[in-house]
Amino acid sequence: MRISILTILLTAIGCQSLSNEHKITSNAVELQEIKYNRNHNYCFVTYSLDVGARGTRLYKTLMSTKELGGNLLQGHLPTGVVFKEWLNDSIIHVAYDPYLEGLNATGNKGLIDTFKSKDTVSVQQVTFIVTERKNSR
Repeated sequence: MRISILTILLTAIGCQSLSNEHKITSNAVELQEIKYNRNHNYCFVTYSLDVGARGTRLYKTLMSTKELGGNLLQGHLPTGVVFKEWLNDSIIHVAYDPYLEGLNATGNKGLIDTFKSKDTVSVQQVTFIVTERKNSR
């Protein structure tokens, strides 16, 4: 019985440490897509994280290009934010799909209501213009 409790504890600690920092250099992180603005000073990053026996989880983040080697969770966005295009260096055209939130449950929950209800959302020094809300279910 002690072995299984210890195993559970070590697994929980390992999962917790994975959720605290996501780095591009980690073997658990697989980049799906990076969309840079025209000046290449910001990028919209889509990546997956291998969480072991639980499979992979999809994440989206907005990063300063200088900080791309750091913790990808710094600019963590809701999973339902769907990149369309950079309109200029500080404005991103996006859609919002609430169905994607339920599939992964990895999105920044503090921003979900904002993307659901507002047409413009500011994150860091970038403005997101939400022109479409759809439920892909």
